[in-house]
Amino acid sequence: PIQPAIQSVVSDYRQSLVQVTEDPVNGDRTLVLGYSDGIDEFFVLQTKGGGNPFSEHPAVRNVNATSAHAIASYDDASMRAYVFHESGTTYWVVGSGSLARLKDVSFRICQQAVTGN
Repeated sequence: PIQPAIQSVVSDYRQSLVQVTEDPVNGDRTLVLGYSDGIDEFFVLQTKGGGNPFSEHPAVRNVNATSAHAIASYDDASMRAYVFHESGTTYWVVGSGSLARLKDVSFRICQQAVTGN
């Protein structure tokens, strides 16, 4: 797992939660990190193992995996969610629909997962 280096994107948010959850069906363990500014909150989840859930998607399958990376996204008025897979780990960045900077947070975490910085 990585410790997200996101202070340059959301400097007003501090880590408020660290816990590991276990899926009762398949036993997958997920690291859950919560961040809050005292009012709003978002979460970064990291699950190691398993295959890339996007490997068969045409947009991902048809690119050179060593030079291109994809982030799946869902945005509506109540929720934003970003998901990507890198080096055997699936990452989720999830928060409220009002947190417009969450997209930048997911880009930064993806960059960190790819480069190690």
